[in-house]
Amino acid sequence: MTVVENENAQAAALSPSPATTSQVVVAQQVKVLYGWSVNESTGSGTAKVRVRDGSGTGKVLGVINLASAASSTVFMSEQAVQVNTGALYLEVVSGSVEGVLYWG
Repeated sequence: MTVVENENAQAAALSPSPATTSQVVVAQQVKVLYGWSVNESTGSGTAKVRVRDGSGTGKVLGVINLASAASSTVFMSEQAVQVNTGALYLEVVSGSVEGVLYWG
C-alpha cells in the first residue's frame, strides 16, 4: 500500500492496497479523526479495514467493512474521534482498498 500525504488538506490518499494484510502509519501529529472515504478497489471482492490509534495494537477508532465494489464515506465534523497517540494507523485486514482519511 502506498500512502500519499497532503498536510495542507489534512488528508491521506490511500492507493490500492494488495490483497494481503497491510499495515501502515498514515499520519503523524493527529489530534482527531474526522472520517474517511474508502472503496473496495478490485470490484470483485470484499474488504475490511481498521483505523487504529497509533499502532497495530492501538485502540480501534473505526472499522470499515466493504462488499464487492462498495464504498464507505463517513465525515464526523464536530463529533470527531480523539486520537490519543498522535498517529493514525491503518490496518487492511482483507481485500484491497483505496480512498482518503480525514484528520485534524
